Amino acid sequence: MKILRKGEKKDKIPFPDVVAEFLNEYINERKNMKDISTNALFVSQFKSRITVKSIENIVKKYAARANITKPVTPHTLRRTCLTHFYNATKDLDSTKRLAGHENISTTMKFYASVGEEEFKEQIYNFSY
Repeated sequence: MKILRKGEKKDKIPFPDVVAEFLNEYINERKNMKDISTNALFVSQFKSRITVKSIENIVKKYAARANITKPVTPHTLRRTCLTHFYNATKDLDSTKRLAGHENISTTMKFYASVGEEEFKEQIYNFSY
């Protein structure tokens, strides 16, 4: 899928089939909407581009429904997704590409750091 990143930077990222299916289903439903004033993928109930504030409110609403007491923002979801991606793949370059970072040091700083428990486990499991 082609995406527009921060700073008007265009990029392409692949999606798993299950995500592509959901997006295609949504796109087909969106095509049937009348009087839409934008070509944005996600639109509000007012048929215009969804705002950043709307996305923040959606995230807060579903976090509350899930009984999550810590503050949750769209950026929290981004960090969580990228952290899980890196932990599953241990591929710093792919994590950098997915994040859209220009510099790999940014990716290393935020997503490739090792937590205290993981660090202990690595030390204990290391063979000399």
